[in-house]
Order: sequence, then structure tokens, then C-alpha cells
Amino acid sequence: MGAGETHELTLEPQDWISTQMYQTVSRWGLAIETHHPTEVAAWRDPNTHIRALRERWNSFDAASSFDWSTVLDGSDLKVLDFGCGTGWLSAILSKYDAVGSIDALDSDFGNLREMLPAIIHRLEGNPAKIRPIRGLFCPLLVPDRHYDLIVASSAIHHAPDLDLVLSELHRVLKPTGHLVLLNETPLTRLQYFWLFSKKIARFALAVVRPQSLPQQSLISHRGLLVDPQLGDWTYPLGQWRSAFEHAGFHHRTLRSGLPSYKDKPGSAELIHFVLRPRS
Repeated sequence: MGAGETHELTLEPQDWISTQMYQTVSRWGLAIETHHPTEVAAWRDPNTHIRALRERWNSFDAASSFDWSTVLDGSDLKVLDFGCGTGWLSAILSKYDAVGSIDALDSDFGNLREMLPAIIHRLEGNPAKIRPIRGLFCPLLVPDRHYDLIVASSAIHHAPDLDLVLSELHRVLKPTGHLVLLNETPLTRLQYFWLFSKKIARFALAVVRPQSLPQQSLISHRGLLVDPQLGDWTYPLGQWRSAFEHAGFHHRTLRSGLPSYKDKPGSAELIHFVLRPRS
């Protein structure tokens, strides 16, 4: 090759990204099988899942008792079920006349392809209104101000960055719309301090006794990763409220009065947040 000449790369590169991303976001189902084997049927068999919704967990009851008339104002509303899981919340909302369409977003292919259609059928939802979408929390591939209502049940705590996710939800929500976060379990300051202290103690022990840190001890300046297999982060109530403010939302906090589990009366109470964009 002479002076001044350049080599032009003409080879078509192999594309690993789509396969890598598929394997990365599909780990939720694998985590259930590996680390919570007793729960596999509840998440992979529709009949067992329905029984769990009605007999073991209170998330379904808490969502069903929510006054949806307060956020379903208008007609032919566009709804996003953010982190829809098996689609039971989409099934509930699809029965309302005001709802025109629902984008059911989740990263787990098994949920969308196998569980969601079965759950919609068993809960007598309207499948014609529901469009399953396999995707990540960010970025959402829709225009600004696209949705009239965004709902999420026990989903937002899977985000390692509340500010980023809430800002993206603010972008795609109409100025007159609502963001309804159902069934979260924010900690009090004292609860968060106690949990944080235990994590710090484990971290200090790992430093004193040279060893790799267990994943359960992962700490971020944004929160505590309490279940690395399922991607569960925990945030204190004040951090939730600060994130709402930073993202540009007014918010109301509603107590469901229900513990997370029917068979565990002392479990954390399910809390709802109802948000509206600030004008």
C-alpha cells in the first residue's frame, strides 16, 4: 500500500449484540428456576399463576380495588403496562371502555409469548386491545407524549436508576396523563438504615477477611440491590419522592392496607403512587 493510501474495510461484521441482549434479558426466568425452584409453577403455569394471584399474593386484589375511574378520563386511551410480567394488569384494564389500546412491555419472552395470552383469556380480558412488546425499560421506542396512562405493578423497583426510568416515563406521557405505580414496598428511613448497616457490615467483613464480596452486598449510591438474581432494588420512601420531583411529577401516595402476601400478614404493605406531570 503506497503512501497516503487507506485501507477500506469491506467485511460485514458479525452481529453478536442481539443474541447477547436476548441472553441478558432472559435471565429472569432462569433465575426463578435456579434460585426459586418452588416458584417455577407459579410463573410458568397459567392455572397455578392465577391461583397465586387470588390465594397467595395481594397485588391482584390491590390493583383491582384501585379506583381506575380517577385516571381513565376520556376515550380510546393509549396505555402502557410497564414491566407487565404475565399481563394480568393489562387484562384488568382491557375491560374498561375508555381504554383503546395497551402496550404490554416486558423483557421476558416466556411471559409475553406463553403466559400473557393464557392469563388474558383466564381473566376474560380483551386481547384485541393488547399488543405485547419485548423490550427494556429504557429507551422507550415511542414519540414524546404518546401515552394517556402508564401503569406498572411491582416493576419500577427493578430499575437500578429511578431518575432515568422516571424521566423516560415522563417523556412519553401526555401532559394530561397519569403514571400509576402499584404495589411497591418502600422502606421507612429506619428500615433502610438497618438494611444498609447490615450491608456495610458484610462489606467490612469481606475487607478484613480478603474475599470476594457476595452479590447480596452490592451497594450503589442510588440504592441497595437486595436480590441480584431477580434484579430487585430497594429504596426508602424519601428517595422515591425525591425521584418523582426530579423527573417532573406531582405525586400522591396511597396505602393499600394489604400486606404483600396473604399467608404472611407481617409482610410489607403494598403502596401505590399516582403521578401527574407538572405543568
